[in-house]
Amino acid sequence: MRIGGFVCSSMILAAAIAQGVPSRQIVAVRVDSAIRPDGDCAEQAYGNAVWSDPFVVLDPESRQVNGLYLAADRKYADLKTRVAAFYDDLNFYVCIEAPLPKGVRATKRDRVEVHLSPSGDAVYQVSVDSEGLVRSVRYDSDPRKAKDWESGAKAGTHVSSSEYVVELAIPFKSLGVKGLPVDMKANFVRRGESTGGFSSWAPTNRELVQRDLFGDVRCGPGEGTDNRTNDPLPENDGKAAFLWGDDPWANSGQFADV
Repeated sequence: MRIGGFVCSSMILAAAIAQGVPSRQIVAVRVDSAIRPDGDCAEQAYGNAVWSDPFVVLDPESRQVNGLYLAADRKYADLKTRVAAFYDDLNFYVCIEAPLPKGVRATKRDRVEVHLSPSGDAVYQVSVDSEGLVRSVRYDSDPRKAKDWESGAKAGTHVSSSEYVVELAIPFKSLGVKGLPVDMKANFVRRGESTGGFSSWAPTNRELVQRDLFGDVRCGPGEGTDNRTNDPLPENDGKAAFLWGDDPWANSGQFADV
C-alpha cells in the first residue's frame, strides 16, 4: 500500500503537551488504497500513523469490576488505550489498540465505540465487540434516544494475551459527508471488564453523547482547528491531576486532590 500526503498539527500538539493538557485533536492520515479491517494492522499505513493520547479511565463504573467506587485500580488506570485514524475518498478508518492488564482476558463484553458528528446535532455511533460484532445507532437532537442506522461499517479484531485490536471502516456517505476535507467532532470509548469498566478519549461524563465535549478529527489537507473546549478548570491549580469541566464525579478517583 502506498501512503498519500498527510498533515500532523505538530505545533498544536506541542503546545498542548507543553501545557500538560491532553490533545483532543486527531489528524487522519490519507491512504491511497483501502485498508482491510481485519485487526492485523500490518498495512504500510501504520508506519505513518498519528496515535492519540491515551484514553482516561472514568472511575464510577469500576465498582462492579473491582469493588472500588472512588478509584479504578492502577492496573486499569495505567492502561494506554489509543486510537489512530485514516481516510480515503470513500471511507473513514479507525484502529483502536486496547491493552489488557496482566492476567485479564478480553471477553465478548469488551467493546469499543466510535462516536462521530460531521455536522449539526446528529451523532453516529458504531460499537464493535472483541469478537468483531458491529452495532450502529444514530442520535439526533435527543442524546437519550437512539435510532437504528445502517452504517455499512465493516470491522475486524485481533485478540492476544496482551491486547485486543479493533479495525473499523465507515463509509463517508453513511455519515452524510459529501466531500473532503471534512472536520468532525468525535469521541472514542472503551467498555468492559478489561478496562476497569469504562474509558474515554474525550473527557465526557455519564451522558456520553455530548457533542460539545468531543474532540476533533480532520480528514483532508490543512491544519484543521484546535477546538478543545475541555481545558483544565481554574480550581485545578495545585493538583497533580485535574477535573474536566462539567464533571459529575468531582474529586473522585484519579482526578482527586492529592
